[in-house]
Amino acid sequence: MPQIAFPNGVKGVVADRIASLAPAQQLTLKIAAVLGRTFDLDLLSMMHPADTAPGLLAIEIAAAQKAGLVDPVDAAGGIHRFHHAIIGHTAYKLLVSDQRRKLHTISAELLRARCWRGLPSRVIGPAGPSR
Repeated sequence: MPQIAFPNGVKGVVADRIASLAPAQQLTLKIAAVLGRTFDLDLLSMMHPADTAPGLLAIEIAAAQKAGLVDPVDAAGGIHRFHHAIIGHTAYKLLVSDQRRKLHTISAELLRARCWRGLPSRVIGPAGPSR
């Protein structure tokens, strides 16, 4: 009788579902996982190494939504959420550690810049926020 390969547990099933997406969709999902369980397409597009516009990312995320991996939180605002925390965690773990490190650095810089825009200039100063 031929052997049938089964994924190891829930993470294996999730990894297989992610692997069923097109490579560009897989990459987008993995990058989104760096941002956490909830993510927005504007920030995701600024992090994406392919300089992918939010409109194209929306199409890629729609494929992940169709696969039951993400859900819209505010579709008009480009906010989405992983359907379950284990999905985001699995997508995150599929990145190589160097990729994760680089993406965390980029996301930290982008989030810091986003926060600074909302602060009064006396708090930000020429070198960034005062500590």
